[in-house]
Amino acid sequence: MSDLKTLVENYFAPKPKTLTKQMLYEIFDEVLREQEEQDTDPFELDSSLSGEEVASILLGKIAQVSSIPKDVKYKSGNRTITLDNFGPLKNRDKIIKDLMKAGIVSETEPYRAGLSRDGLTNYYFLTKGGKKQFIKLIMKHGGSATLASKGDSFEKTVANQINAFLADRMLEDDFIAGVIVDATATAEGGSSGESDVVIKDTVTGKTLFSFETKTSKGSRVDLGQFTIKYENKKGKKGQWVKAPKKRRKETETMKKVFDEIKVSLNTEIRPATNKPFPTGPMINSKGAEDFWNTLGEPRGKKSLSGDVREFEISKNLIQEYYREKGDTYAVLGNDIYSLVEDKDADLPQLSSAIERAYALFRIKYHGPNYSYTVALRADFAKDSKPGFTKSLEKIFPTLPNPEED
Repeated sequence: MSDLKTLVENYFAPKPKTLTKQMLYEIFDEVLREQEEQDTDPFELDSSLSGEEVASILLGKIAQVSSIPKDVKYKSGNRTITLDNFGPLKNRDKIIKDLMKAGIVSETEPYRAGLSRDGLTNYYFLTKGGKKQFIKLIMKHGGSATLASKGDSFEKTVANQINAFLADRMLEDDFIAGVIVDATATAEGGSSGESDVVIKDTVTGKTLFSFETKTSKGSRVDLGQFTIKYENKKGKKGQWVKAPKKRRKETETMKKVFDEIKVSLNTEIRPATNKPFPTGPMINSKGAEDFWNTLGEPRGKKSLSGDVREFEISKNLIQEYYREKGDTYAVLGNDIYSLVEDKDADLPQLSSAIERAYALFRIKYHGPNYSYTVALRADFAKDSKPGFTKSLEKIFPTLPNPEED
């Protein structure tokens, strides 16, 4: 601001009559405009910065406004910066909220169960055309958690989010339609086959609702599964049959699934040689290798586990399966779907959100053995996004306090 200081000094010093006050104001305004043009935007990034250098800037800002794990690292990206080893989703959601409060992140969307892991920052590169290209930040869990442990963690996340929602509802008016408000959600399922999350009346212990939870609606997410085996009785043609369950009750829905695919299964999955398939449903590594060789599709250096064939099934069977288990709702990532006809809640049915349902026959690795497994999967409509919090508001609607009427 040295130019401004000089102007002010000159204004109060003796000056020629030709320099009027109006002229000085005009010069003053011009210098201010030049100064503003010279001031740099703190969020504008030099176009020469690498992704790792941008990540360092973001990590520095995170450290200033929130807690940061010690093992975090840059993973990938230049305009979309992915950072790793941030741990549980609830921790990443807190960091996003802290960044928003500090004005570093401007936009975010829930990732799972109403919690966020990414956001659009206010940092940007200027394109050649002068447009701002904003930097997106993504924080991943990291570590080497198994799919089962990630599932358990997500169940606990869903339970915690529901409990937080119920607590907020009670603070509002203490009345929830048709439901005793003194209720608690607990993660009970795990890989046990029971409902993943159960909401119970804390006084009576009565179950009010139960939820099936899946971390996403991705194409690799299993929505139920069962095993099959290959029967090769003497004098009869070999065929695939549904293997009986050793534990837990046999579900009628899975019998329906097998009935829908058994003709195609036995037509398409046939020995390419005179040698029959290993019986199964559990097979060792030699059995898995023999299966692929007998099918005429040797794996070579590929893993012995892998997808064999897909068979389309009725879209309603996946919803029917979870309903038969006793579940009321299904949480898929950040969305909740109804498994029952509930006109009051006005939630979309799971079956209505499915574009295509199919049964995937695959060789599944269990370490050290393998199995003939049929997994239920689905492709979901892209516009089917009821949202986690909005869905809870429909499941647990509030009523006005009658004492205030």
